[in-house]
Amino acid sequence: MISAWAPLMLTSATAAMLALPLVPAGMELIRRRDAAPLAARKDDGNIHNFIVSFRRYIESAQPALASCIARNSMEEVRLRDGQYALVVGVAGHCGEIDPNFPNPALFSRAVWLRDEQQFTKDVYAADVLHAGKHNVFRAVLGEKDIFLGKENQVLRWIHAEGSVIAAAGSNLFGRLSAGKSICVSPGCRFERAHAPIIFAGTDTQVPFATPVPRNGTAAEARKTPEKLGRSRIHGDVRLRSGDIFLGNIIVTGAIQVEKDTQILGSAKAHGDIRLHDRAQIEGAVVSNCSVHTGSNCYVKGPLLAEQEIYLGAGTRVGTPNSPTTVSAPRIRLASGCVIHGTVWARVEGRVEA
Repeated sequence: MISAWAPLMLTSATAAMLALPLVPAGMELIRRRDAAPLAARKDDGNIHNFIVSFRRYIESAQPALASCIARNSMEEVRLRDGQYALVVGVAGHCGEIDPNFPNPALFSRAVWLRDEQQFTKDVYAADVLHAGKHNVFRAVLGEKDIFLGKENQVLRWIHAEGSVIAAAGSNLFGRLSAGKSICVSPGCRFERAHAPIIFAGTDTQVPFATPVPRNGTAAEARKTPEKLGRSRIHGDVRLRSGDIFLGNIIVTGAIQVEKDTQILGSAKAHGDIRLHDRAQIEGAVVSNCSVHTGSNCYVKGPLLAEQEIYLGAGTRVGTPNSPTTVSAPRIRLASGCVIHGTVWARVEGRVEA
């Protein structure tokens, strides 16, 4: 004789198994503990936030930095999280550090690192830092200039209050910033860079001269920008060599700007934008595809593209008094490019060899 309890127990067990995944949702429906808004980031997205945080982290080691200078010595200090850091007060070539150094390193005087040195924790330099070839850094903060040797790698971020000069073949992942200037040599790759002057090439002393109007009409238009209108054009647009376009231009196709042509306004296209040699744009350049410039072009405003930006040799973006932004998934810079402000390559930035 079959017991009546067996089907009932099977049904109850099946119902319990089906209901078990719904228990957290039921409890939340009753108690509503997760009804508050999600926590937002507390910082403002400033590129210098890493710098401020790292300075606060090594604040307790500042007395040791001063004492090591006086004694011309090295010593270990304990940071606020209990981790030990090496404080180096010896100037000149530093060959006593382990090739694979596992702790933070704090250099209080100018130092020259040897080749193939790896720092798995952050590095602080109170004076000039010269890195050797094939060095690897997690992050670097310099109070003066930082010189990176050939084929160096920075994995998270690097900042110098003076200048950052990266030799050929270096990979600068994460954030790259400087108080004065950045020089990225041919073969370098980067992601996000910010400085008053960002130069692609091997010479860090690059004069900047804002292009001047070519005739009286252009000069008069610059003084009265409120008179410049906006032109919406269906299809492609080609501006002939030597033309001066007064106003902003928006097209559904591509824009071709031939050499020695000026647009006294902004240019936006759903297709590609190509600026030939010595073309000048007084406003922004925005493309839903790619932007390609010839040599010695000039763009005063933001330069944005949804696919790729290529800046030809000698091209200048922004001015010292009006820094701007260059942003695209992929950015390629020819030697001699000068950018004032921020370069943000969301996938890869590269200096052409």
